[in-house]
Amino acid sequence: MLRDASGVGDQVDWTLVFVADDADAGPDDVAGSSLAATATPLAPPPEPAGELGVFALDGGEHPTRLDAGSLHAFWRAPGTVQGPVRLTGRLVEERHGAVPDGFRRTTGTVAGVQVVAREYVPHHTEPQAFEASGRPAGTATSRAARRPSGWPRTGSGPYWAEDGVLVDLVVAEEPAGPDS
Repeated sequence: MLRDASGVGDQVDWTLVFVADDADAGPDDVAGSSLAATATPLAPPPEPAGELGVFALDGGEHPTRLDAGSLHAFWRAPGTVQGPVRLTGRLVEERHGAVPDGFRRTTGTVAGVQVVAREYVPHHTEPQAFEASGRPAGTATSRAARRPSGWPRTGSGPYWAEDGVLVDLVVAEEPAGPDS
């Protein structure tokens, strides 16, 4: 997910988090892509829980680094995983400290931007709140864009909001080492 004004052709340097597709995903959730990578378990944080902005794990999560060439992503794996893996999900840019300090970043060029919109309706139990409409799969829409244009707005009734951005990222090649 792209949260800054990066657009097509821009060079970016991001900390990425892998989010596996959820079997309980809602109909408006965007399906992820397949990722072949090498999983490396990481040391757990010293504290079992933390505040927002501080790296912490929920019970049962195992900190894991995924490497696919020069793409690096943090994964809160459901168990200890090591070696080659093929996963389905999304890579999300992380800016809130939800990864270990010093986690390796991924550098690349933005090759495409799709702005995703979905319908929001008044929440069924909370006044003044909205939720995704729950329409059948495929009702979220997207449009090509050079840059994202903004985030959801509030309203008094059902409304469509551009609430996500899908980015095609061409990852920079890692320099060849002496043994390559």
